[in-house]
Amino acid sequence: HSFPPRRSSDLLASRPGRVFTREQVFASLHQHEGDASDRSLDSHIYTLRRKLGAAGQCIQTVRGMGYRLLSRVGMDMG
Repeated sequence: HSFPPRRSSDLLASRPGRVFTREQVFASLHQHEGDASDRSLDSHIYTLRRKLGAAGQCIQTVRGMGYRLLSRVGMDMG
């Protein structure tokens, strides 16, 4: 069985290297909240990167598309 991700970090980790749209990450973050702002996603990603310390660099912003998790820091999937 494939279970839906419960958090944005679960979503990103489910397919390293794959770009997830902002909408997909936002949906995973706010599954149970009725009213959330788009800025809350930016704030969440910022907080997640800080909590992960140096490993937070593995969360890459893909301009105009969304976010992806790199397998290791410095890896260019471009």
